[in-house]
Amino acid sequence: VFGYVDDNFAGNYVTLTSDNNCLGGWDNLITSIRVRANGVAGKNGTYSLQNRNSGKYMDVSGGNPADGAILLQWPGTGNTNQQFTLTDVGDGAYKLINVATTKGVDVSGASFNNAATVLQWTYGGGANQKFILLDAGGGFYKFKASHSGKLLEVFGGGITAGDKIDQYDDNNQNNGQWKLAAPGSMQATAIAVVNAVSNIDRTASITDKLITLYPNPATDVVTLQNVPANTAILIYDLGGKVVLRIKSSNTSGDVKMDISELKAGVYVVNIGNAEKSTFKLLKQ
Repeated sequence: VFGYVDDNFAGNYVTLTSDNNCLGGWDNLITSIRVRANGVAGKNGTYSLQNRNSGKYMDVSGGNPADGAILLQWPGTGNTNQQFTLTDVGDGAYKLINVATTKGVDVSGASFNNAATVLQWTYGGGANQKFILLDAGGGFYKFKASHSGKLLEVFGGGITAGDKIDQYDDNNQNNGQWKLAAPGSMQATAIAVVNAVSNIDRTASITDKLITLYPNPATDVVTLQNVPANTAILIYDLGGKVVLRIKSSNTSGDVKMDISELKAGVYVVNIGNAEKSTFKLLKQ
């Protein structure tokens, strides 16, 4: 059930749920119908939203506070631009407010089209900023836009960091299902990664080519050689915080990273999600 529609409803009424299959005696007596959400209630709180298909998290690009900043998926960092506060606005529909930017998740232009872009905008209470929460099983949920009845999903079922969030018909697709993860759980993972590799200083291989990092130690720019196309690269400090993140180009090759703004110290560079894709970096 979806939709918020203004009407002139008055007089007698009957409430129909998904179990009702007829109007039973109300034939030819209906003058208006009000369609209301019938979603999962009681989920108020702050969460990181993990996509079932890719394992990546809904993210406001770069933590940009501006209206119109797009939403995309990105590996978990624990940062507040990957945290959303859900507030029930009635009947199991929620507004989703990003913690870092305080802006609401919004279907651009209140579009009804498949693949319409999902972005952030100052919350104004429009139906395109309200999402009905539906249980998808296994601890995952669907967010159905109240105005269109379409799901928040990762465009095209992509699994790459940076793939955008859009809306699409509900086909029970895994890329349109999200886990309400406790905020900070990715931060703990990041710290564990840093602790596990704090003494590592080696080359890595996540393809048939050897990935190398140079120079190391470095002061301004470091280069990663033989990085696969469209691969996420994250640099963590020893507290587990992501201090720099980029994505390689559409073709494999070298990636240069400007580290001039980082403080002197030891960092961990993680390439993609492979087990052997981590370097210790000394910034001078």
